[in-house]
Amino acid sequence: MIFKYRDLVDLDDSPGAFKSCFVFSLHKMGSSLINSMIKDVCLHEGIPNINIPGALFKNGVPNNNWVNDKTLSSIIKDGYIYHSFRRFPKGLLEANVGLRERKMVLLVRDPRDALVSAYYSYGGKHISHRLPDKNQEEFIKQINTTSNLDVNEYAIEKCRPLVNKLNEYIKFLNFDNVFIIKYENIYYDKLSSLKAIFNHFDIGVSATTLQNVSLKHDIRPEKEDITKHIRKGTPGDHKDKLSKETIDHLNNIFRETGSFFGYEM
Repeated sequence: MIFKYRDLVDLDDSPGAFKSCFVFSLHKMGSSLINSMIKDVCLHEGIPNINIPGALFKNGVPNNNWVNDKTLSSIIKDGYIYHSFRRFPKGLLEANVGLRERKMVLLVRDPRDALVSAYYSYGGKHISHRLPDKNQEEFIKQINTTSNLDVNEYAIEKCRPLVNKLNEYIKFLNFDNVFIIKYENIYYDKLSSLKAIFNHFDIGVSATTLQNVSLKHDIRPEKEDITKHIRKGTPGDHKDKLSKETIDHLNNIFRETGSFFGYEM
């Protein structure tokens, strides 16, 4: 499949005076939070940034249709923060991107919590995740394939695809240039997290902007609401939602990969 990225993505034609950098995460690991915060900082500070995955999602293009497309590299150039990647796109491995020399941020989360969050967002009988502007029926069709599962069944079915996505990052990123940030840290301390991200990128940002953006996004629900995108947020939710047998199974699946990112299971 050939994508006309320039027809789908709003490509700012005013690059900054810095080497392009990248922000990666996975679905339900705080990706919406970190990307919204970074986008707001960029807006206030005039920092060029491009959200390729968001534009493709809005246009109804499923991730599986473009993450392996090498021609993605044709729209990557210096002077931008590229954010909102929730899977590793193989097009960034092309030589012209020079990914291994770029500064990168990778947001991760306890994968057991991420699976529970996914279930209540777009798994089982739940849809609190926003839908694309186009091709909504395809997105809903994917959700309906798990409509017969409870949260334990969903976690067990989806754990191997999730560990594979995490392992792709381990395989393809140069961790000498990667700042790993945990969801658990950014949830409780957004200001320090934002400071650390832009310090890693070597991009100067005013203290006022960092403070204002952090306060704007510091949303912590007082009680769980399964109809909201931010349903609960509190780290450790898997202990309340999953059975001991399911947790034991997930611990075996994620033990090695989780340890790489600092999660001991």
